Amino acid sequence: MKKILLWAAVCMAMLCGCENAEEIDERSFVMAAGIDKGNKGGIIFTAGCAIPDPYSDTTVKSTVLIREESTLAKAAEKNGEENSRGLYFGHIKSVVLGKEFLEDDKLIKQLFDFMERENDITPKTAVLYADGSAKECIEKTADMEESNNLYIWDYYKSSEENDSGSIRIDYDDMSKSLKINGACFIPKISADGEKTAISGGCVLKDGKYLLELTQSEVQGYCLISEKCVGRILESETENGKTAAEIKKVSCKKEFFEEDNTLNCIFRIKLDADIKESTGETDEAEALAETAEEQTERLFYILKINNADAFDMSDELRKENMSLYKKYGEENSFEKMNFSAQCDVNILPDGLKK
Repeated sequence: MKKILLWAAVCMAMLCGCENAEEIDERSFVMAAGIDKGNKGGIIFTAGCAIPDPYSDTTVKSTVLIREESTLAKAAEKNGEENSRGLYFGHIKSVVLGKEFLEDDKLIKQLFDFMERENDITPKTAVLYADGSAKECIEKTADMEESNNLYIWDYYKSSEENDSGSIRIDYDDMSKSLKINGACFIPKISADGEKTAISGGCVLKDGKYLLELTQSEVQGYCLISEKCVGRILESETENGKTAAEIKKVSCKKEFFEEDNTLNCIFRIKLDADIKESTGETDEAEALAETAEEQTERLFYILKINNADAFDMSDELRKENMSLYKKYGEENSFEKMNFSAQCDVNILPDGLKK
């Protein structure tokens, strides 16, 4: 916790140098926000804030502010007024959206209006989904020890430093994908008071919640987007179990027409370190089959729901404009047949247990 609060204080000193002590003392600096559907159809707005000591470079306390109002704009405004401090959004790093909120397209429109109106909020603010209450997620995250990352943003920062492959979707990604494809993916966050985890996620379509994806299914996206370095790929068959850490990944997408059918094939190549291997199994073959199954499963789910959450229509447009136009442009995703071919290279210094 001290590490995050110190980071907040340093950021404030660097980015708000024009503010005097009195101005800082009148503000709560929002680091993470949670947005839920209220009990009467309104909005519950939860702000995880850092409050600096205006006369100290490092003394910062944290607090969680909660307010329910008929609209998101009112909830955010009244939240700060109720605590005699204005909310400042210039340092916000993440917004967590509760499931019930995401199931109501009218409430989601309020989110877009709010984000567009609040000039202090950067479009690069991370967006996450909570299968339950965003309020509880913010509260539990704020109660954690230093090692579990107080305000979520540091989870991503640590993941990037450790190559753990966490998917980060920001507000700009979300809004563009919904506008262009009518669908988007939002990573799922969970917090139990002891640890924070970002695993799996949900898909929005036509402006609201459509379905949830498991971590295994999301790994299919990590493979084709080359964002899986550091992740563990596991395969279990009747012949044994294999687990390997992905060290390098490349994926080439190929679009082509065959027998009057639009096809997309993902050609994936992986370098992997074996971490566990039991029984009698061809490790490379078993891992390749798992990677192919994860990728094909993901796009099967998206196709039957006609939810182009990962911009495949736009990929087709960039790669082959004639096929994009022939198969109906916006409707091309629904008409694609997806398959995957994976080659796994087992690195010689892998550890077998």
